[in-house]
Amino acid sequence: MKIAVRVDASCKIGLGHIVRCLSLAEELRSLGAKVLFVARSLDVDMGRIVSAQKFPICILPAAEAESGSSPTGRIRGEENDRRWQIDADETVDVLASFGPDWIIVDHYSLDDRWHSSVARRMKAQIAAIDDLADRNLNVDVLVDHNICVNHRERYAGFVADRTRVLGGPRFALLGTAFRGSVAYRFNDSVRSIGIFMGGTDADDFSSVAVRACREIAGFKGSIEVATTRYNPNLLNLRRMAMIWPLTRIIEDLPDLADFFSRHDMQVGAGGGATWERAAVGAPSLLLIAAENQRESVYALAALGAVGSLEKNRQCSVSNVGEAIGRLIANSAFRRKLSDSSKILVDGFGTRRVALCLLKDKVRVRSAEYRDADMILGWRNHSSVRSVSRESMRIDAKAHARWMKTVLADTGRQLLIGHVAGVDVGVIRFDALSAQCMEVSLYLDPNFQGLGLGPAMLRAGEAHVSSSGPARLQLVATVLEGNAPSRRLFESNDYSYVNGRWEKTLNSSAENQGGSC
Repeated sequence: MKIAVRVDASCKIGLGHIVRCLSLAEELRSLGAKVLFVARSLDVDMGRIVSAQKFPICILPAAEAESGSSPTGRIRGEENDRRWQIDADETVDVLASFGPDWIIVDHYSLDDRWHSSVARRMKAQIAAIDDLADRNLNVDVLVDHNICVNHRERYAGFVADRTRVLGGPRFALLGTAFRGSVAYRFNDSVRSIGIFMGGTDADDFSSVAVRACREIAGFKGSIEVATTRYNPNLLNLRRMAMIWPLTRIIEDLPDLADFFSRHDMQVGAGGGATWERAAVGAPSLLLIAAENQRESVYALAALGAVGSLEKNRQCSVSNVGEAIGRLIANSAFRRKLSDSSKILVDGFGTRRVALCLLKDKVRVRSAEYRDADMILGWRNHSSVRSVSRESMRIDAKAHARWMKTVLADTGRQLLIGHVAGVDVGVIRFDALSAQCMEVSLYLDPNFQGLGLGPAMLRAGEAHVSSSGPARLQLVATVLEGNAPSRRLFESNDYSYVNGRWEKTLNSSAENQGGSC
């Protein structure tokens, strides 16, 4: 699978887009995909950033001055009518020899016109990473990691019915360092504070936070400010660190997992790093550094997962300092923030998104006894039991006996669906007669909603068909009200006959009919 990523970074846009795209690219590469980046030459050295992670990159020529850009980097008005077309043409030119299957677009300036033009000419599928919901997106997959009651409704009118929407912190695009191996260990007192306002912090919120800690909150402990060489206010931060003892500036950390976990409190912008802090359980005060962060920050504050300023209060030194002081003094509230935030993010968002893009690569293998515990864990999950004919939890000893029986039965085939070695589900075929088998399947609950079910069913069908009779009928029973399973079999050409779903695998012309 070949995947291209179209993304930009600059002092104005920030580095958040490229950071999350690199995390997703790392996951895709681990699953066997080839990834190529495409970026425009701006005031951040994207070639250096991307090449450091050993990905190839094509740099598009510098654009004209973007006087029409919004604070989020989106170009408004008639000027964009010309720019999107130029960008699409240049992107297609550099990708011609690569021939991507998917193009991931993380760019607020590009809309459905760009998506349609590039997809048609490249014969590729399009995935967009977005959180604005302010323009039409002609994409196959949409990823929005922000909190929202219903992402489908949020993007109503902006995406087609065919678009698979992956919404919420479950799909936060974090690096592998945030998968539970590093976690903040709560302390009642605040011994140190970490500050991270994004990779560029053009408006110098870092200085506001440092002054708020020292001048207003009167914090005497250690402060670490994480930033990058692309911060235009870096010199000012270094001077500030010389004024106050125990104030340190650290630059260009490869990842922030250790940084977020080693401080008793974090002060940060409400961008993508929000989910990194949450993954390690870092008690955090979030500031709104860009307008598109407002909705998410207030939603998280309402959930008790982050601290924030009161609505519409400015991020002034005094307001921020007062909020920091309150958090320092309230250990119970900080503990609540830590516990609540960890519930939201498990660090596997990049794997879920990657598996969604690679769903057509699902293969099956024969199950082995060593898979017993994994299968039992999936089967006993509430989401699987709720749609099973037997909804009770299964005892481990009974499951072990069942597993041995199934593996020894030549009339049954128990298969594990996987993508490049990552197990995603189980599918079983039980012989009802010489030419008829009953099929049942379920996914790892962590990977539900990604479109893996139809691909795993097709892979299972191909497996049993290759070693079965020339004409094999498959039947499946779906519980009343189980709409996802009904759609699964419908999408794989099963017909509903006499209360069950049927399909005939036939090496000859017909694909339907027969009985068992």
